[in-house]
Amino acid sequence: MKGAARLFLVAGLVVLAGCQNQRSATFSTRGQATVLAIAGDYRHELSGMEFPTKIAEFERKRLLQYDRAGRSVSAVYAIDGATTNITATVFVFPARAGRGDRCRGQLESASADLVRVHPGARRDAVDDTTLVQAGRSHAGAHATFVYDEPIRNERWPSTAQIYLFCNVAEEWQVEYRFTHPRELNAAPIIEDFMTRLIWTLRVV
Repeated sequence: MKGAARLFLVAGLVVLAGCQNQRSATFSTRGQATVLAIAGDYRHELSGMEFPTKIAEFERKRLLQYDRAGRSVSAVYAIDGATTNITATVFVFPARAGRGDRCRGQLESASADLVRVHPGARRDAVDDTTLVQAGRSHAGAHATFVYDEPIRNERWPSTAQIYLFCNVAEEWQVEYRFTHPRELNAAPIIEDFMTRLIWTLRVV
């Protein structure tokens, strides 16, 4: 993967994929996903997005495909350390038609899915964010969630971050979801991850 990216963040994901009729589906459809058994670096042929096996300290744990056409995919990365436990999921899926508040509407849908997956989570903040890739700024929507439960395993993280970037390369959308212990200063780790994972998307 080539190039460098500069990221301006308010704080530190991602959740969404496409269904078979090419409309975006929410993370609650994860049970319909097909695991892609790929050991090395993976390039999503339709979008051009590349998912390496490692990004800094993160190791890729899983690749999923959400529709028969293979237009909607995700990659799950994680750091499983003694002092750092953080998971990053990156979704690439076709952009929805229309403009306006479409991105915020999809953020609402993703937020509802996250709460269904993690009962007890509550949304703490919603704001805008900007990601700069290859000298081009991409506006996105961001939401933060907090949990009352202390972290014990991946099912009950203390904090979750959703970042959604709509209409990337005109054809695609990218979403990130990060989960981590509340006490962890995850912002620099998240920033580094999003900086290192360069978008290699192309218009198809």
